Amino acid sequence: VLFRSLAEVGEIGKALKKLKSDRNRVIPSQDVLQKLQSKFPSPSVSSLSQAQIDSIYSYNPESNDEIEPIIATIQEVESIILKAKKQVAHGIDHMRYEQLKQLWAPYSNDPTEGEFRRLFTEIINKIIQAQVPRGVVSIFKDIELLALPKGNDDIRPIGLQLILKKIACAICLKRTTAFNKEYFKSLQYCMSPFGAESVSLFFRAILESKPELDLWAKDGDNGFGRLSRISGLYETKQRFPEILPILRMIYGSNGNAWYMGLQDGIESVKSSEGCQQGDVLSMWFYAMAIHPFLQKIRDVLGNDGFTKWYADDGNTVAPFEKMVEIIRIVKEEGPKVGYFIKFSKGTYLLGKCSTYQQALDRKNILVSLGLNEETIFMHPDNDPINESKFGCNILGSFVGSPTYIVSSLEEKFQKLVLESEAIKTYPNKQVQHLMLRLCFSQKINHLQRSTPPELLEDFINRFDFLKRDTLESILSTRVSDSIWFQSCLATNDGGLGYQNVQRMSHPAYLSSMVQCSSTLQEISPHIFDSEIPMIRSFHASLAMNARLSGSDTPLTYQDITALLAQAMQKNETLQSKLFEMQRPHTIQLFKDSITDTKRLAWIVSLSGSDSKSSRWLDVTPKTVDFKFKSDQFQALLCHRCKYTPYMTYTLSLHSYIYCHYYTHKYSYKIGRAHV
Repeated sequence: VLFRSLAEVGEIGKALKKLKSDRNRVIPSQDVLQKLQSKFPSPSVSSLSQAQIDSIYSYNPESNDEIEPIIATIQEVESIILKAKKQVAHGIDHMRYEQLKQLWAPYSNDPTEGEFRRLFTEIINKIIQAQVPRGVVSIFKDIELLALPKGNDDIRPIGLQLILKKIACAICLKRTTAFNKEYFKSLQYCMSPFGAESVSLFFRAILESKPELDLWAKDGDNGFGRLSRISGLYETKQRFPEILPILRMIYGSNGNAWYMGLQDGIESVKSSEGCQQGDVLSMWFYAMAIHPFLQKIRDVLGNDGFTKWYADDGNTVAPFEKMVEIIRIVKEEGPKVGYFIKFSKGTYLLGKCSTYQQALDRKNILVSLGLNEETIFMHPDNDPINESKFGCNILGSFVGSPTYIVSSLEEKFQKLVLESEAIKTYPNKQVQHLMLRLCFSQKINHLQRSTPPELLEDFINRFDFLKRDTLESILSTRVSDSIWFQSCLATNDGGLGYQNVQRMSHPAYLSSMVQCSSTLQEISPHIFDSEIPMIRSFHASLAMNARLSGSDTPLTYQDITALLAQAMQKNETLQSKLFEMQRPHTIQLFKDSITDTKRLAWIVSLSGSDSKSSRWLDVTPKTVDFKFKSDQFQALLCHRCKYTPYMTYTLSLHSYIYCHYYTHKYSYKIGRAHV
């Protein structure tokens, strides 16, 4: 089974994803093929002049002395190959990174292998410059088509890419970093490190500080699939021509998407518009294509509002009268770049009006402009009965009234319950533990970073119970509060590494607020001195993080800014540094709670940054030495936690020695055969 092979090579996250997706796997059929075909529309009418279009195809980078061509080095190619994840789905070439890593042989001094690395890099550079034989161009345009489930009755087309194309596009994307920071600033966030958090926190702050403004969370129709390729190519030529050769080769003419697995054989779907989901450059290409459209929205807004996008997820806030103009701009200008609004979906939150009648009149005007009445919600002050509906999901974070957030979190929790149940079905306890620790325990980190902690308190407590229930399933028995406390400690502190999710809320929220501060300060340079709820939550989290660290003196905004600079210098995260501040106090609280001196001594023996007694918990089952059967792993976990009720009827003398060996393997220097 595929998810087992993924786990055995250390790709635990992919194994869990596959485990979940197998439950609603899309089986190839003619019906699925028809749905896929609908995702590949004919080219839209371009607003570019013929001269502008001709300039795209006549452009020769060698005649442009003002640009530096992109030349990949052997070191850059090597870095991409060696850092690539295992078991990545292959494209039409059927080549995998695992095979390429073996061929690359980075630690070999053999001249032949060195020549291979040089020639391979030369091939990558030929692809970047689109200097490939005409007869093989189609393999860079064509994709193997895969259908993934989307919602209850829709599908998402994914293109499996040629590995040579992936590497070449990755080199190109890396070269855009400095350009992206300036060109997309304050408008397009899909190329920003904290883009999703910045956008969601910004609109949360806007709703709290300026409740009279309207918020429109737009939903594009088949966003990536309907993108105007010609617009993307023209913008690339104008703004970043170094990448035009490879993009022109991929998107400059029609290609084919090959769909396999049908009884009648392989089917071809014509691909003449949009960008390929799965292409390394697709997000950047999309952002380039629609950016002139975003700039027009910004120009119309002036100083009256804001628009912020994450790829095709667009959010705009403005006074009602200005928003009416924006709706017209979206309807007229969007299709020119391939952005078609889906008026039946999305969310429109009306700002606070002076009367209910005024809010109703505005809602009727919006309906006359094409918006679906069911997507428009009045401010709670005007329509308190429907307060629980006032809000929207902005990039995975729930923004709106407290009752809306609570109801949305309930829906999110039910999805987490299903994921927990999926983990329990995996046939090996060791992998269940790794899925719980490395994947599931981190599941709500984005919510914690983008939502004030007090709004998440009940949700987090229930999530913590869900994690605990998953561990109890792994052990096949209940665990005490003390054992669960220990389980959430880091492995080098004697725990199992499941992370204390309640204690993480404050470092997560604080770090995100500071890292997204430049975006928040667009609302007001002094927003951190304001009294809006999310800023009060920020200061409350400062105090709580200090208390959890055993201190009476909270950090200030300036302190955390300085801490961020330190973290960046050491290549650490601000969130981890803030959480680390709690660590000594948390460990002391745990030790003080233990009355059994033998158990305390045991935990102390497992602790320490240089301790290797926890390695079996930290590594994935890639080798025989660290691959355990379910009963063995259960015994190991219980032995580590000194969970006597389970051990008394589970561990034989042989199992006890086995557990003791693996816990102190590196200290005693004994081998498996000796045990």
